Amino acid sequence: LVTWASQFSQDPQQSRYSAAQYLTALNEAQNQFALDSRCLFKDQLYSLVSGTRSYALPSDFMFEKKVTMGDANTIGGMELDPISRASLEFSTRDHDWQDDNGTPKFFMIDPELAREQILFYPNPQGADAGTNNVILTYYAYPTTMVNGTDLPFNGNLILNEYHIALACYASWLLLISELSSAEIEGKRAGLMKQYQTKVTEAIDRFNNTSSEPLRLRGGRSWR
Repeated sequence: LVTWASQFSQDPQQSRYSAAQYLTALNEAQNQFALDSRCLFKDQLYSLVSGTRSYALPSDFMFEKKVTMGDANTIGGMELDPISRASLEFSTRDHDWQDDNGTPKFFMIDPELAREQILFYPNPQGADAGTNNVILTYYAYPTTMVNGTDLPFNGNLILNEYHIALACYASWLLLISELSSAEIEGKRAGLMKQYQTKVTEAIDRFNNTSSEPLRLRGGRSWR
């Protein structure tokens, strides 16, 4: 990856940018590709406890894909709908929604540093308690690369063909520090185009996101 990035950055001797700069840029590229393509997702199992509505999010949580809830000892099953605090506060003006009890039908994600939790509404009761009976399927941040032997995308070999996209994006970032010129701007535009092409290929290949925006020619999106 560093070799590719240095060649794309017109720094084949790796003398213009330091090893730390290359590593930082490649990790940023890895995070951005995971965000743009949604190529990495995981399942987190939760065991519902009666009267407990909030549970910790995984440390590598990016954003949710879906949440399913099964019976007491059944994994997954019924898909829960997302809901916001604002919606609950609007619909329960006569009381505190946090006091509502019953079988959960909704979930809420609080990813902010202050909370970092998933909440279920209404509050689960005795019959809802179980072992690993809720699955949070979520898009994950990839593990930060530190050593020269570390593999991108958590070592997922299926994603090997997208490694070049990381080198393109890393080079695009590094070239920001260069004095602007027609040559540099043309180089950066080409690198971004190659990166976006790989993102599009990953989305089409894995089809993880049914609600993805309509893509227009040239890498633009219609939202």
